[in-house]
Formats: sequence, C-alpha cells, structure tokens
Amino acid sequence: MMSYNVGDIIRYKKDWKENRQWYLLSLREDNLCDIVVIRNNSYTHMKNNEECLNANIVNLNINDIEKYE
Repeated sequence: MMSYNVGDIIRYKKDWKENRQWYLLSLREDNLCDIVVIRNNSYTHMKNNEECLNANIVNLNINDIEKYE
C-alpha cells in the first residue's frame, strides 16, 4: 500500500473530471481519509470574509485515491 501524508496532492480515482487535483486533508487509522478539491491553486476560498474549504469528500476509503503525477 502506498504511503500518504496530510498535504499530499492526490487524484480521486472515481472523479468524473479527469486528472483533477485534490488535497489530502486528513488520514485516519481505519483506512479512511478526507480530501478537498484544489481550485485556483488553493483548497480554500473566501466566503463572507471567512476562509472555507472547497468542495470536499469525507470518510473516503484510502484505496480510492492515488498520488497525483
């Protein structure tokens, strides 16, 4: 199994948009992770003067991601 670290740029294998970059936000011992889509070179955006995460997927099985190349 590949080794991942929080902050890695990864690819979601089941993403409908080919080669989209995702940010690995968290890893858990139960082989689940949280990822956030990268837009405009960032995984966050400003909304009502607050920094918010872009679209994200939580509790994703780690087998559904791979390192982005």
